[in-house]
Amino acid sequence: MDIMTGKFLAYILRHNPAACGIELDKNGWASVEGLLAGAQKSGRNINFTMLEKIVENDDKGRYEFNADKSKIRATYGHSLPVDLNLQIKIPSDILYHGTAEKF
Repeated sequence: MDIMTGKFLAYILRHNPAACGIELDKNGWASVEGLLAGAQKSGRNINFTMLEKIVENDDKGRYEFNADKSKIRATYGHSLPVDLNLQIKIPSDILYHGTAEKF
């Protein structure tokens, strides 16, 4: 993935959709068509195939499409108020934290 394109998508879908001329709905979804058009207007040449590859190959799972791929959203990290409809889960009795012992 092009690092700059990934940073652009994260910025738009997590923090400032208006910078691309789009809006997120209450669940963080944006129109794919609107996102691509807004990216073009802001000087970024992103097409649907590129977007699809980014979503499918992102190693941290930052983005997702809806079922018909007409909408896209960031899966976490928003500074905007969005409701991702996350399910509450009860943690197991033992939890691990990946920190060095000295901390």
